[in-house]
Amino acid sequence: MLETFLLLKLKINTTKLIRRIAITFISILVILTLLILSLRLPAVQNFIKDRLIAYLEQKIKTKVSLERVYVGFPNSLVMENLYLKGQDVDTLLAVKKLDVGLHMLKLINSTADITSVDLEGARANVVRKPDGKFNFDYIIDAFATTDKEESSSKPFIISLDKINLKDVGVTFNDQQSKNDINLYFKSFDTRVKKFDLNKNTYAVNDINLDGLKLKLKQGIVEEVSKKVEKKVDSLNEKKPMNIGLRVIKLTHFDIDYGDENTKTYAKVLFKELSTKVNKLDLENNAFNVSNVFLSGADINANLYLPAQNANPKNKKEAEPSKVSDQDKAMNLLLGKLVLNDVKVAYNNTAIAPTKQGMDFNHLNFSKINVEVRSFKMENNTFAGTVNTAEIQEARGLNIQKFNTDFMYAEKEAYLKDLYLQTPKTLLRDEVILNYNSIDQLTTNLGAVKISANIKDSKIGFSDILNLVPTLRNTVPFNKYPNAILNVNANVKGSVNDLFIQDLKVSGLDQLRVNASGRVKNAMNPDQLYYDLRIGEFSSNAKTIFNLVPKNTIPSNITLPSNFSIKGNAKGTTKVVNTDLNLYSTLGNAAIVANVDMRRKNHELYDVKANLQGIQVGKIIQNKDIGSVTAQISAKGESFDFKNANANVKGHVAAATYKGYRYQNMNLTGKINKGAYAVNVNSKDPNADLQLMASGIYDEKNPTVKVNGEVIKLDVNKLGFYEKPMILAGKIDGDFTSLDPNNLNGYLDLKDFAFSDTKEVYPVQEVHLKASSTTDSTQIIFNSQIADAELKGKYKLTQIFGALTQTINQYYQFQKPDKTQKIDPGQHFAFTAKIKNDDLIRKFVPDLKSFETINLAGNYDADSQKIEIDGQIPQLLYGENTIEKGTLKVTNENQALQYNLNVAALKSSSFSLKKSILMVMLLITQSTIISLQKMIRMLPNF
Repeated sequence: MLETFLLLKLKINTTKLIRRIAITFISILVILTLLILSLRLPAVQNFIKDRLIAYLEQKIKTKVSLERVYVGFPNSLVMENLYLKGQDVDTLLAVKKLDVGLHMLKLINSTADITSVDLEGARANVVRKPDGKFNFDYIIDAFATTDKEESSSKPFIISLDKINLKDVGVTFNDQQSKNDINLYFKSFDTRVKKFDLNKNTYAVNDINLDGLKLKLKQGIVEEVSKKVEKKVDSLNEKKPMNIGLRVIKLTHFDIDYGDENTKTYAKVLFKELSTKVNKLDLENNAFNVSNVFLSGADINANLYLPAQNANPKNKKEAEPSKVSDQDKAMNLLLGKLVLNDVKVAYNNTAIAPTKQGMDFNHLNFSKINVEVRSFKMENNTFAGTVNTAEIQEARGLNIQKFNTDFMYAEKEAYLKDLYLQTPKTLLRDEVILNYNSIDQLTTNLGAVKISANIKDSKIGFSDILNLVPTLRNTVPFNKYPNAILNVNANVKGSVNDLFIQDLKVSGLDQLRVNASGRVKNAMNPDQLYYDLRIGEFSSNAKTIFNLVPKNTIPSNITLPSNFSIKGNAKGTTKVVNTDLNLYSTLGNAAIVANVDMRRKNHELYDVKANLQGIQVGKIIQNKDIGSVTAQISAKGESFDFKNANANVKGHVAAATYKGYRYQNMNLTGKINKGAYAVNVNSKDPNADLQLMASGIYDEKNPTVKVNGEVIKLDVNKLGFYEKPMILAGKIDGDFTSLDPNNLNGYLDLKDFAFSDTKEVYPVQEVHLKASSTTDSTQIIFNSQIADAELKGKYKLTQIFGALTQTINQYYQFQKPDKTQKIDPGQHFAFTAKIKNDDLIRKFVPDLKSFETINLAGNYDADSQKIEIDGQIPQLLYGENTIEKGTLKVTNENQALQYNLNVAALKSSSFSLKKSILMVMLLITQSTIISLQKMIRMLPNF
């Protein structure tokens, strides 16, 4: 019974205890609620505000004002119209409204769980003085605690959620680093998903920033604080920062930046810059961005970047890179990049602008509209798709349309589905490169594989010159700066083994190219190999002269005004095999040639040429030569005449010379190490002849042996004589030396005759003999009309020049050659006999009769002495008669003297007998003219 009573009493006490605890908790909760609700009351708010202002003013010793402070239900702290006056500025901080949402109870556990931050109408003026102290340090110092006052409580944990800032402006005057910053923005809002200072991890949902105006001016700094490096190093020692971002939207930005130290100035304005981030891994340097959008941007940058000396005198070796092994290359995935209505101006103020073409130190892009999709930068790979691009630059760059799939990777690079259009250029379709490594592009370009298909494209030279103005003075841009080159090309293989399926080029003046084939070792000309099928290679003379380097084609060569070449060409720079057809305004030709030039002076060749109406005279600028139609073949070894072993054969169907068209002429020839043999067989009706010539070619002492028969040679119709004249006869000659200063040999004309088409005049044998030794020189001429002998020691290339100089002392019959060298010791004696023959009267019809005239004399080049003795027994010329005349000419006493002694001199007007005429330095004008003609007819070697 007692136990039951005690248990009942204990139960009643427990119930009362619980009831009392509940009542106490409820009471505390009610009291707290009433306290919180009381903060909504103006009286309470004013009380707290006044106590807070008094406390702050007492601590910081500057004016503080606060219109209102209260706790919003259920968890927010609100302050309105906060004002802090600075010690040296009118306003240190002014806030129209600050609303901080937080969990009050978590503050007890040193946790600031901030659910929201709303800030409106904030202004802050921050100053850092030259000694490094900030103008708000006095506030920090006022609330600073000593080491003894510090508790061992656990670190304060901060957590953020919503942030909404409006109408915020901050000025920062850094008097130490000479930085002046003026920052203002209309609105900023975001939501923080993670804010962990200990783990250095942060994440936000969306970021929206509107109406930013930032002005930053960097003044000249004499010395940069060394503490910066230590600060950076300390930051690097912390845990890697992890940031999580999603959508970022920046609108209506106005940024003005200037740095007096580097002379860098920039202004950036844009309507919108937005992006969506999928992944942001700073530790691994990996980023995945869904899109980037920039619209309505105007960027203007001025930098001072002087050109560096290529060979500085005191150049230090580059220090080894300090990048750690843990640093990783950036990996970037970008789903979409859009630049819309973007303008960019860039100027390098250290370098003067160029006069022509794009100046990459001074750029002014008035339009940039670009859309790039699926961009990837990963493991040294750059790839993506350019959907559209429009770019205009003030110096002439005008990309109207551009799209392509591109990639630049470790072993491959390409442009696919290429379409690039400017007002003068259109490029499409694809170019693909494959290589073992990127280094191979520079170290072994020939091994790089290429596949290119360029369809219906055109290249404007003005676009190329705009990008590379230094080409303006090089071929072909110097002559065709505004040309538009039409190109179709389909090539595959490697650079050193390129298969050209199709190549068509036109648009460069009259140049047309249509070819296919294969080209090997293009990067090594010594090992070049080509096998080309030329469908068309056509042009005109003007284009060729414009394309080849100056003076490549001699000035005395004329090219066809238009020409076209078709056929095949195969070989190397040393071996050539061609089968080509030439069609031109100066005639046509077909050439089949096999030439091997690998061994100098032992070249091998087999050439067949079919010439149809080739205007040889116009080509070599010789008016006497006309068109040539012929078939010529040459086969042999060596281009050097002294070493050659070759056979030549030719048939001239027609060839014009001096206005006459030769027909049906055949030529065969052979040479063997300088020994040659040539056979000419002409069946032309006015040049019917057969001649054979042979000998040894030697530059110093050539030889020739000739014989044959002239069946008919009409020199009048052939253009060699103005009156009717036909020649016929046999020729035989043999010269062991054709050197005019060492002439040895003979020439005989046998059974010769000539005709004026009315009468035939037979000519007896004509014999010319020349002999030269170390001691004497002799030339003997014998014919039915005259005999002559010139004997002495002389050089034909000099003796007649010396004689002309001597005569010019008395009568200048022709302009003297003062530069001609005359060797000493030259002289000759001559005898001449002019025979009375009817053949002479054929050429001199007024010469009625005469008896044999004998002349003798001598000349010494050293003393310039002349002596001539002549005997004229009888001469009847027209109505004039000379009988028993003697003539003596000397140049004694520095005067040219003539002495003519005749037994009788008769004419129609007078008659003299036994008269002596002395003529000293007096000759009539008509005689002078006759002597001039005679002198000019003398050989001039």
